[in-house]
Amino acid sequence: MKTARISRGFTLFEVIIALMVFSVAVIALVGAINGIGDASVEARRQREVTARLESLITEFARRPWPKGTGDLSMEKKLNENGVEYFIKISKAELTNREGLPLSEMYSVITTARWKDGSRQEETGAETMMYAPLYAPAL
Repeated sequence: MKTARISRGFTLFEVIIALMVFSVAVIALVGAINGIGDASVEARRQREVTARLESLITEFARRPWPKGTGDLSMEKKLNENGVEYFIKISKAELTNREGLPLSEMYSVITTARWKDGSRQEETGAETMMYAPLYAPAL
């Protein structure tokens, strides 16, 4: 006569399978958290660069240019915190509705380039400026 065997716990095989499933879940979770951290760092860097581009545009577009100084075109390069900023001011060829040229209008273009790991990132901003607007009063 055979007696029924009563199971009072898990077999070693069941424990190993449970550990493997748990390990796969933990590895996936760690990978997701790492990806979220990388995305957060990249977004913060992008915000910092965008804020600096806006600051440069404001700085150069509102610079007090003395009247009668001629062509204000210029190019400038800055290097800050591993980011290269390029500022280019050039005369804009614009006309009004009647076809008359709008003198003393300039285009202000700022561009930022930096390395994010192994890839090159670039972003930019652009505005127009009317030079006499911020000319010092004489």
